[in-house]
Amino acid sequence: SNIESDYVIKYYDYFLEDNTFNIIMEYFDGTDLKTVIDLFKYSNKIINRQYILLTIYNLANGLQEIHRNNIIHGNIRPENLFLTDDYKIKINNFLILNCPFNSNNDNKNQIQKPLYLAPEIMKGLYDNKIDIWAFGCIIYELCTLKYYIPSEYLIINTDYYGEKIQNLIEQTLIEESMERPTTEKILEMFKDEEKEILDLLEGYKMDKLIREDPIMEKFFIEKNINNTFDQIGTEILNRGIYSNKIFEFIGKYGK
Repeated sequence: SNIESDYVIKYYDYFLEDNTFNIIMEYFDGTDLKTVIDLFKYSNKIINRQYILLTIYNLANGLQEIHRNNIIHGNIRPENLFLTDDYKIKINNFLILNCPFNSNNDNKNQIQKPLYLAPEIMKGLYDNKIDIWAFGCIIYELCTLKYYIPSEYLIINTDYYGEKIQNLIEQTLIEESMERPTTEKILEMFKDEEKEILDLLEGYKMDKLIREDPIMEKFFIEKNINNTFDQIGTEILNRGIYSNKIFEFIGKYGK
């Protein structure tokens, strides 16, 4: 609850009631990055470079605030990254692990899904660089729309995304955790793109919603639902998400 950041969901308090642990947190009404990735996969479009830069900037800033408070998030994955109306990221669903973290702790086996799990977790002592590994997995997934498998080559479309994003992925997914960059280093790597990123965040305006999309129409038919926003939000997203934001997102950031 001590973290004051535009990039992190605010936690206010907690209490135990009827043997259930309850958390009082900031209300959020929006979608998450996993939903966006899934819809891009279905639409057969790639996510454009601008949105990759936005994600790098937002996620690095959020993790920077978390790590400055001597906390390991321990659960960085797309479904825990919420998107605001202007497509900033708010990080949610901490495991609240204090640094440094010893493998003897009972929480060891609860950290992340294997897809975003840093290799050192199974070896013993580790620190907040497990979040940097997960960061790299997510950026790779955004660029390729595929999960990162450690045995595979780290190759993205550098003709489109550029060598700098390729280098970032390679550095964040180094097996030796001490060689991975800090959040400060990541932000420094993209210092030249900062103005472009800030201009994107400042200048984004909601475009007119395109209600009829031939790609999504096929999806609606397969799911046997009517093309109404309430049903789309309930059936497809199933998280109380406004479907129009997803349509706008794909229209703006798809390629």
